[in-house]
Amino acid sequence: MKTTTTLLLACLFLFFGCGQMMYIVEQQIVNGNEIPYQIKGKGPLLVMIHGGGLDQKMWAPQVKGLAKKFRVLTYDLRGHGDYDLKDNSGYEIDDLKGILDEIKEDKIYLVGHSLGSMVATDFVLAYPEQVEKLVLMSPPLSGYFSDRKEIVDLLTDYEELMMSRGDDKKMDEAVDLLSKLVLLGADRKADAVDSEIYAYVRKSLEQHFETDEVFTPPVLKLENHLEQIKNIKQSTMLLYGELDYGYIKDNVAKLKQEIPSVRIHAIGNAAHLFNMEQADEVNQLLLDFLL
Repeated sequence: MKTTTTLLLACLFLFFGCGQMMYIVEQQIVNGNEIPYQIKGKGPLLVMIHGGGLDQKMWAPQVKGLAKKFRVLTYDLRGHGDYDLKDNSGYEIDDLKGILDEIKEDKIYLVGHSLGSMVATDFVLAYPEQVEKLVLMSPPLSGYFSDRKEIVDLLTDYEELMMSRGDDKKMDEAVDLLSKLVLLGADRKADAVDSEIYAYVRKSLEQHFETDEVFTPPVLKLENHLEQIKNIKQSTMLLYGELDYGYIKDNVAKLKQEIPSVRIHAIGNAAHLFNMEQADEVNQLLLDFLL
């Protein structure tokens, strides 16, 4: 029962939680963990936190498009990409705080996608004085969960597949299912999206499945953001893909009710990973909002 409960929590956090690939140029050690990160560009610091099952390479189109106006900082979350996890006792936001302390930066613009959106929310609530503006993409909301049948059924199927970890056929099915959540949305097939983006998503998910952290929810400082987000004073922008699952739109609507200063944009012809599918539109929205 304990394993099943832990797995289900990991599933929920993952979901709510290709262009030129980036090169990792630095590593920061926080609590014994080696965190790969990079900074490119000139200007104020823009931190971008990637989504669940992926890694910082998902921000390649934004690094390319925004580095003339910002220093764009990306890094890998625990259990993702090239992160070397040795100690999971600290909070997820300790990693970002450690990097910022190392580079002596106390003011940032902050963007999070899916799982990264949850980490970004945790950070802005813990360190409000450091965040100038906030962008949440395909956002989750700790303490709030849509009861739409589509997502409940999908999570149930995923949990059953993951309980058969070690069975290659079952794992392929799990990657198929996650690819729908992370990229395709409810109604599209793989051939409807860019082949390089699809290949990147599949490779990242397969790599993530090889780690034990696939079973481990992120360690948040505030476990229930729903009770706290009314305290977010920063100007906030919410972005979501029109082709994404309905639960994301429920999350956006709830966040709109709770955050005092918020604007919303729906990205057409894209689902969960709209920042890669519609990079030019997203980059322009970010520039217009952040500058």
